[in-house]
Amino acid sequence: MRRDHPRQGADGRISSEAHVQIAERHVAQHYRRHDFPRADGTVTRHYRQHGRAANPIASIFAWTRGLRYRGIFDNTPDVVKFAEASEKVCIATVESGDMTRDLAILIRADHPWLTTNQFLDKLDANLQKAMA
Repeated sequence: MRRDHPRQGADGRISSEAHVQIAERHVAQHYRRHDFPRADGTVTRHYRQHGRAANPIASIFAWTRGLRYRGIFDNTPDVVKFAEASEKVCIATVESGDMTRDLAILIRADHPWLTTNQFLDKLDANLQKAMA
């Protein structure tokens, strides 16, 4: 079997990380600036190492950036709109003072914080308002 990529396995498949890197190169060729985070398994690796999820904002932005560019490539403006609205709502929610503990302690030790599920519920409510 001919190997076209260094991460190509014996079965001809390429790892998901390699797909992300290929997509990043493709996006970089077509856009001068690409300010999306790499979805290269960092969140999964964090969970495996520490037994807990990474900051939910990191996961949200990894997904929304992927959705945004998928929407651009597929010419589906509703997908782009949803991804951009999700990011704006996420930032606005944190700026309004609603955040998880990992961010709250950066402000001060006794800053009020939400559990991950409470934070996601808050984001959902705010996103529903923004998309209405």
